[in-house]
Amino acid sequence: MKLVLLVLEALDKAFDDRAEKVGFEPSLSIQVLKADEEKDQSEAAVTLGKEVTERLAEIEATARLEDASGAWVLLSKDAIDSFEGERLGITVEPSDSPEAPAAFKAASEVYTWELKVNGEPVKSLDEGAAMLGIPVKTEASRNVKVFLYENEKWKPLTDKRGNPARVTLTHDVAVFTTEKAGPLVLGEEQKEQEKPPVVRALIVKDRNYKLKPGEEAQLQVTANLGNGGKHDVTRDAQIEYVSDHPELVAVSDEGLIQVSDSAKDKDKAVITITYGGKSVDVQVSVKKK
Repeated sequence: MKLVLLVLEALDKAFDDRAEKVGFEPSLSIQVLKADEEKDQSEAAVTLGKEVTERLAEIEATARLEDASGAWVLLSKDAIDSFEGERLGITVEPSDSPEAPAAFKAASEVYTWELKVNGEPVKSLDEGAAMLGIPVKTEASRNVKVFLYENEKWKPLTDKRGNPARVTLTHDVAVFTTEKAGPLVLGEEQKEQEKPPVVRALIVKDRNYKLKPGEEAQLQVTANLGNGGKHDVTRDAQIEYVSDHPELVAVSDEGLIQVSDSAKDKDKAVITITYGGKSVDVQVSVKKK
């Protein structure tokens, strides 16, 4: 680590006079190649000692930690500066708890995103910000949001102005910036299914039919809705037609009446139509050919 810092300091001095032309920004990058299954949950994934944070602050460097899962966090130079001379623990890794809420469709695993200063958790950054990259599922849409677990509740992650954190998807990684730390997950809020409007009444164009044996007729059914609208439900998947004498007068799922060839004069049948909790009867009488 000391060698890395010396190299960063040397590069910083070398580019100091030409920083504007070259655009050099020193950064300490640490990669966790394999998850430590024996690590105590209270321990940070990586801890930067007091000397390290002091030197990083002196050369105005950023610090980046990448987990074996592909998740990463980048602390800005202002954030590093605020921890100058402090022992800084950084963690961003998958976690089994808390569980993702059922209220939305999870687009990632739950991640522990944590900062500790001298062993004490930090809930938010006083200066600067952290940029995070969290792997998401391939099918994740661009409507995903970040949710942070705080006060034992999952809440949408917001910035200092209360606006939702802006998320950019790049190669199945969701990238966003935050000043807050805590368990987080990416997901989409599921919209509640709109309830169908209440059916006030069913209107049938003709409620009395006089048909000959072998003759057909098409019913036409309209639903008067509670919102004032009207809707043709004749062939709706939810409508039901039932004949009390199907051997004489049959009716299809689409409301087509069919009188049997064997039906006799003055035979009768009642067709009951049901939709949206409402019912109406249609009378069918057989007449001579």
